[in-house]
Amino acid sequence: MPEYVEKLRVAVRVSRPGQHPVEGQLSLAPHSSLHAGPETLLELLDPPAGFLPFERAGDDAIVLLSRQDIQWVMAGPDVDAELVRPVPYRYTREERVRVSLRSGEDLDGLIQMELPQNLNRVFDYLNGPERYFPLATRRGTFLIRKAAVREIFLYEASPLPVGDEIDAP
Repeated sequence: MPEYVEKLRVAVRVSRPGQHPVEGQLSLAPHSSLHAGPETLLELLDPPAGFLPFERAGDDAIVLLSRQDIQWVMAGPDVDAELVRPVPYRYTREERVRVSLRSGEDLDGLIQMELPQNLNRVFDYLNGPERYFPLATRRGTFLIRKAAVREIFLYEASPLPVGDEIDAP
């Protein structure tokens, strides 16, 4: 008989192309392999391929979702922030943006970034290796798959990269 694997169940909404967002639950490991504390939604989503067991709220059916088919995941309002993204996640910069997805959906919010000292632009952040990025909105935090994005509109000009100097005329 298989051994029971302890998981933390987290209420979420999941968006996939061509479908209405679906409410349900994803399961997180109680201990992260990357940091102290539980696994986060951001960590669960990041692997490049594979499937996630998703329990639909409407009928309690278990559906295996392809990570590559997810546009975004938004945690329910009662989900602790430490289950959305790692607690050590510190913001060194924020930029207000509009994210336009390939599906035609637009989301306005803040991209909150943690960047090394020599980088300071949303461009630098989005070109990092992670497959998802958090977008803080009035509705909650969306974890958006980079490959689902058509374009990102910056409301303010990004600063020059740290260390670049403008030649005075």
